[in-house]
Amino acid sequence: MANKNKLVRLQALDACLRNKYRRYTLDDLVEACSKALYEYEGVQKGISKRSVQEDIKDMRSGKFGYIAPIVCEDGIYYYSDPSFTISNSPLTDDDYKAIQNALAVLEQFSELGQLEALRQVEAKLQQSLSVGTPDAQHTYIEFEKTEYPAAEKWLGRLLPYVKSRQGLTLIYQPFSHEAPNTYETTALLLKEFNGRWFLVGYNHKYSNLQNFALDRLHDVQINNTLPIPVDSDELLHQLKHLIGVSMPATGIEQVVFRISPFRRKYIETKPLHRSQQLLDDASHTFSLQVGVNVELKAKLLSFGAELEVLEPGHLRESMREEFEEALAAYNEVIPLPEDHSALHERY
Repeated sequence: MANKNKLVRLQALDACLRNKYRRYTLDDLVEACSKALYEYEGVQKGISKRSVQEDIKDMRSGKFGYIAPIVCEDGIYYYSDPSFTISNSPLTDDDYKAIQNALAVLEQFSELGQLEALRQVEAKLQQSLSVGTPDAQHTYIEFEKTEYPAAEKWLGRLLPYVKSRQGLTLIYQPFSHEAPNTYETTALLLKEFNGRWFLVGYNHKYSNLQNFALDRLHDVQINNTLPIPVDSDELLHQLKHLIGVSMPATGIEQVVFRISPFRRKYIETKPLHRSQQLLDDASHTFSLQVGVNVELKAKLLSFGAELEVLEPGHLRESMREEFEEALAAYNEVIPLPEDHSALHERY
């Protein structure tokens, strides 16, 4: 409410200082601001001289994107430039509404911690365009979104480190480790995949990329001894050839697969990867230029018997082994005891 009140006061002061046909003292400006607050916000208690003086100081300072040429001579306040107004803006009301719509979309990604700054920009635009406070809107677009309680506390903190490519020492515990370990990395990218956020960093020991799931971070410390890698942009470009974030051991390969006619419709309207190409229409055969990692395998396995990997051979063999193990598990009938002990022993 305080920000709204200030916007109303600034608009009222601007109108007074632009008025060529009346002379305004400080008391007159206080009265004009009080009337505007009552008219637009229902505020009845008025406003102090000190608040108006602070508003004038702010208008002169440039903190709102303009430096108001306010002068005071013999107790009379006015603009030295009669053509000046804080309402001058290259944006139209339609531009402002487009920004509001974009903010409505960004609201769904509030864990990034940047919306407060955007809201302040919106308030400045509202002031400069002389538009009213936007009405409450119903939800009109919704994303499939996972809450990130374990990652939220790190996103806002890591974002400036990634932008500056800051060297970091991480205290990090992979799921496969019983205790956290120390890792040194240069922060290069924050990436979301499959409901998890990852920090992609540069491993100086092995000169490659390494990813860290934010929900497994314990601590982050600045490490100024680590330089920015000269080939970091080239390495990040490799991510465009990946599904997910895991770096493959075999580099980028051509993956060829055949899919059922029914499932083909799904991957044609939603490709598995941007590199997807149709190789043979009659046999429903496609190709990808990607790194073979665990995320790719999981995606291919999700199609079950409706997708068959043809190349490369090592991926085809790996898929065959996965299906054999799954078939063996389903063929083995294990009665479900009340205490589930048999399942505990197996898994």
